[in-house]
Amino acid sequence: MFWVLILCILVLYAFSLMGVNLIGPRGLILNDEVNPDVASIFNGVMQSMFVLFVAMNGEFGSLDPVFQALPVSKLVFMIFVVISTWAVMSILTAVISDNMINACYTHRIELEAEELREKKRRDEVRLAECLMHTEDVRANR
Repeated sequence: MFWVLILCILVLYAFSLMGVNLIGPRGLILNDEVNPDVASIFNGVMQSMFVLFVAMNGEFGSLDPVFQALPVSKLVFMIFVVISTWAVMSILTAVISDNMINACYTHRIELEAEELREKKRRDEVRLAECLMHTEDVRANR
């Protein structure tokens, strides 16, 4: 679970750096034509990480100024959504599923061990009853 969190942070960090360097106030794409609304979205790494985190959860309203200023940015954000949501969530689901499989396997092994102990105890009781019955038969002769 820890590594999934690290992966999410790395994906957010990489895309936020790209956003700050390409679209931010001194970005390479817009240069002097920076719209204040667009520049305010990607004005720093932490701000853009938060905006991308919100976008990762499906809320794209804060990115509308970017989409209007740079229509091609929709393609970049589609890639971001695919990587962040589908890939990372698939990994998260795989980790949780693996943990559940391991827990079920451990539980099954514990149940089998308990059944084996119970069978051994029943066999010991039967053996003791059989020995006692044999002694009774010998004593009555």
